[in-house]
Amino acid sequence: MTKCASCGTDNAGWVPKDRLDTVAEQRRAAVEASEAMSAQVAEMTGQLKAATEAGATAAVLQGEVERLKGLEQSWGTEKGILSAGLEPAGLSIVRMLWDSMAEADRPDTVASWLSDRAALPKAVSVYLPTEGGPAATAPAAEPTAAALPLSSATARDPGDPSQPLSADAIRTMSLAEYREHRDALLKTVV
Repeated sequence: MTKCASCGTDNAGWVPKDRLDTVAEQRRAAVEASEAMSAQVAEMTGQLKAATEAGATAAVLQGEVERLKGLEQSWGTEKGILSAGLEPAGLSIVRMLWDSMAEADRPDTVASWLSDRAALPKAVSVYLPTEGGPAATAPAAEPTAAALPLSSATARDPGDPSQPLSADAIRTMSLAEYREHRDALLKTVV
């Protein structure tokens, strides 16, 4: 039983004021703590989301770095193969043989491997230029203008359609030359 502070009567089931104040204060403190915890959870959820996105971005960037490293290595191999003067037909064979070599047996670069012709497999060496072949010789001198014949109409075989005559050459032909080469000239007209 609780006595009323103002009238002094006994009241059954009443809660004393000091106890009511204490419970109300505890409840207010619990609500404030709950709100603070909710704010912390919301903040941490945002941080977790940002960290997850950053982790995904980092994974994508790491994959891109690995892809670019592979391309760089592939292009270095390609550069070494092409700098050796390899014929285009042998490119896939050289790449396949280079890639199939064990890392321990492989030279530092493709260029150093291709430069040692004695140790190369026959399948590779046939696609490399020969020592005295066309790649090693100087280019042939082009004919000078003085070496060309005076009449361009007679400078080629009119029966050969792979060398068409220019309009000026046809215009300068005599009637007899034109009649002689008429069929060949008409074959070259598309």
